[in-house]
Amino acid sequence: MRIVIFHGRLTSLTGGEVNTRDWALALKARGHRVVIFTVYPGPLAEQIRRAGIAIVDDPAAISDPPDILFGAGVNDVATLLARFPDVPAIQVAQIWDHWNCYPCPLPQIVLHVAVDELNAEMLINEFGIPRERVRLIYNAVDVQRLPTRRAALPPRPARALVIVKHVGSHVETMRAACAAHGIAVDFVGYPTGQPVEDPLAAMVDCDLVIGSARTALEGAVAGAAVVVADQRGLAGLLTTANLDHFRRNNFGREVLNRRLDVASLGAEIDRYDPADAAAVSEALRQEATLERQAELLEAAFAEAIALFRRAPPSAEESRKALATYLAAHLPRPAAGDPAPRHVRFPPNPWIDEKLAAIENRLAETREQIAALGGQLATAAEQAASDRRSLAAMAQEGEAFDRRLSTVADHAAAMQQQLSSTAEQVTAVHERLSPTAEQVTALHERLSSTAEQVAGLHERLSSTAEQVAALHERLSSTAEQVIAMRQHLSTVDAQVSSVRPLIRLLRPLAVVLSRVWRLRRFAGWHSLKVQR
Repeated sequence: MRIVIFHGRLTSLTGGEVNTRDWALALKARGHRVVIFTVYPGPLAEQIRRAGIAIVDDPAAISDPPDILFGAGVNDVATLLARFPDVPAIQVAQIWDHWNCYPCPLPQIVLHVAVDELNAEMLINEFGIPRERVRLIYNAVDVQRLPTRRAALPPRPARALVIVKHVGSHVETMRAACAAHGIAVDFVGYPTGQPVEDPLAAMVDCDLVIGSARTALEGAVAGAAVVVADQRGLAGLLTTANLDHFRRNNFGREVLNRRLDVASLGAEIDRYDPADAAAVSEALRQEATLERQAELLEAAFAEAIALFRRAPPSAEESRKALATYLAAHLPRPAAGDPAPRHVRFPPNPWIDEKLAAIENRLAETREQIAALGGQLATAAEQAASDRRSLAAMAQEGEAFDRRLSTVADHAAAMQQQLSSTAEQVTAVHERLSPTAEQVTALHERLSSTAEQVAGLHERLSSTAEQVAALHERLSSTAEQVIAMRQHLSTVDAQVSSVRPLIRLLRPLAVVLSRVWRLRRFAGWHSLKVQR
């Protein structure tokens, strides 16, 4: 199938531009021949071209008639239909409140694709598109681009990422809420001057992503916990309970219906649940894949081609619709409309970025003025407080003067008391003079006693010398006793050594004693016989 995809510009990584890139790459990978038409080709267009997809800014450069036209942008689809009036088209609605996503009235547009329920309702009930001609196809993520997450989510978030689309007070609110929870947060995006080339690679290293629309979807697919919020308001923490509701509304305006402040955002951060965030991520990785979205787009393409072939618009119908479209969309010089693109008035492809930058600077200026007003109010309150403090100090000064007068009176009274005390001291000194004489006599007696004590000390010294001599003699005696003990120990040892011999000789001595007695008895007996 030959497909021409259109989008107003391909300069940066906004949601619609990323969709265009992913659609083109996915359809090419599935064997289709894809060409992209954009009037503002930029860095993203060059990235797509390097993948082997033709990029044109003039439909006249396309020679082969396509089978289907598909994309976002009311002027862009009209331009393509002027080149290929006999080709069916599908227009995508993804920004409900911008005229560029309003449906083109040309009859070749046989189907419309809405990325969420809000855009579908806008097409059906604001512009009268029959419901049977609207297809709801949610945004998707190319999971093939997703790097491997290096670690599971921690029990508490430590690092957060915010992709800023607009500079405003919400940035400081997010910074303050993260700081209050001890979370390091990085702010990236074109308004910050720090664009990120690969958001998915940045998100897989974060625990928490704060954002809306595609940012919220990619953050969840990358495995981070997501708080859906932006400058418009707060939706809340993305959970398995609210996933279906948030996704049907593209994580956008319809759910961003709460006030965003530090307290409300902090309360959603407190609901952080790594297990539930992992379940959300797994569900979206199964359901929100680019492969599945490409299958739905192929089915829509086949249906649009069949519808167009069954009931192609007549040439008259097409001319009338084109005239109506041009009457509504061509510039009106009388009304001061800017000139269309012309060689003498070359367009500035970056005018919208400049306008956005001006709006951001104006917003910053308003915030600075508001902050200055707050500072002035604070200064006025401080000045009033200072005046009150000065008045209080003046009152304290008067009270201090009164206390000084009282102190002076007390000092005069104390001086009189000191004079009286001095007279009393003089009288006491006179009474103490006799006592001093008595003390002198006592000192003399003490001196005599000291001499007696000195003599006693000399006698004690002599006695100490005698005691020392006696101690020496006792020491000598002790040494002799020790020597005698050693001698006795030697004798005891010798006795102990002969004790076994004595035990051996004792029986012999008994025998000898008995023999001697017997001999003695025998001698006595023989003598008695002789007599």
